Amino acid sequence: MRKVVNLETLEFSSYSQRIAARLIDNILCFGLIYLFLSLSDINIDFTDPQAFYDSLGSWVLFLPLFYLAYEVPVTASRGMTIGKRIMGICVVRTDGLIGIGLDRALIRFCVPMLAGLIPVIGLLVYLGAQLWFFYDPQRQNIADKAARTFVVRVPKDLRTPYHNSQNDDVIDI
Repeated sequence: MRKVVNLETLEFSSYSQRIAARLIDNILCFGLIYLFLSLSDINIDFTDPQAFYDSLGSWVLFLPLFYLAYEVPVTASRGMTIGKRIMGICVVRTDGLIGIGLDRALIRFCVPMLAGLIPVIGLLVYLGAQLWFFYDPQRQNIADKAARTFVVRVPKDLRTPYHNSQNDDVIDI
C-alpha cells in the first residue's frame, strides 16, 4: 500500500537536514566501499598515498555503482535513505506520493552524476546542481526539478519502515 502526503500541510526540508542526510549517506557508502575494496582481491594500500592514488581507478569505478545500488532502490520504494530517515526527511513526487518510482529515482541519481562528467567544469556543475536548492523557493535541486520531486519533512510516524499511520496528512492508496 502506497502513501500519499498532503503537501500543503508539510514543510519542505531544511538546508541543514538535506546536507546532513547526504553526509550520513556518503559516510555510509564510503565505509561500505572501503570494506568491499579491503576484502576484495583489489590490492589497495590505504596507508601509502602514492599507492592509493595509483589505485584510485577502483574508487572511481565502484563508488558510483555502490551509491546507485544504495540510493536508487530505497528512494524509489520508500523515498528515504538511511540518512534521510535519520534526519526525518523524505522524497515525494510533486503529487505527494511517497515512493517516487524507479524512473524518477534514476533521474534524481543520474542528473548530477552526468553533470559531473562535463570536462573541466564538471565538479562545479555537479556542485551547482546539488546546491541549487539554496536558491529555489520550493527547495528543489536540479535533480528534483528533473524528476518532479520534493524533499519534505516527514511526519514522525512515517520515519520507521513499518508503521500505523493515524496522521491526517497521510492517506493510504
